[in-house]
Amino acid sequence: AGRVLLGSTPSHTSLVGIHQSKALRALVTEMLKKSDNIIAGALFKKVGQLYFHRQGSWETGSLAVSQILARNAGMNVTGLRALDGSGLSPANLTTPQQMMAVLDFAYHSYGTSFEFISALPIAGVDGTLKHRLYNIARRVRAKTGTIAGVNTLAGYAVSAENEPLAFVIMINGTKGLGWRYKGLEDKIAVALTRFRRA
Repeated sequence: AGRVLLGSTPSHTSLVGIHQSKALRALVTEMLKKSDNIIAGALFKKVGQLYFHRQGSWETGSLAVSQILARNAGMNVTGLRALDGSGLSPANLTTPQQMMAVLDFAYHSYGTSFEFISALPIAGVDGTLKHRLYNIARRVRAKTGTIAGVNTLAGYAVSAENEPLAFVIMINGTKGLGWRYKGLEDKIAVALTRFRRA
């Protein structure tokens, strides 16, 4: 019956309850394995809040992500448009090269490597890849991305010589043919696991 107001908590109030979220590691794992857009959006805004020390929002999250990637990952952020944490907005823009820079940074960063790679869906085992790539189960860890007209898959494959290979596949203009392009992504992933340098 009331309304939401912004302001300071009066001194005469009583604590009703406290809820602690899961650890960040667990939230990121759930977000990536299940492709949980709500967690992605909340973390995106939280990054904006922590980076700029003000209210987290889509705008602060977007600016923070661009600045963090430019500074820490050495990414050329020209043309990058990260407008939400989930990738659901068709106005988001990134290139395969930019996504590869993220994968390269995440893999080689001591502070994030283990948790990030562990959180990615495993081919033929769990998450959004549980029912894909059975023939190369456990040899690919990658994140799917699908909105109308777009199919993507990005992550890491283990080659025939047990070399980790980062890859980014982005396919645009696929309305009504998503199943066909997921099949193409799978063929590319299989080819990567069979790759030999010799």
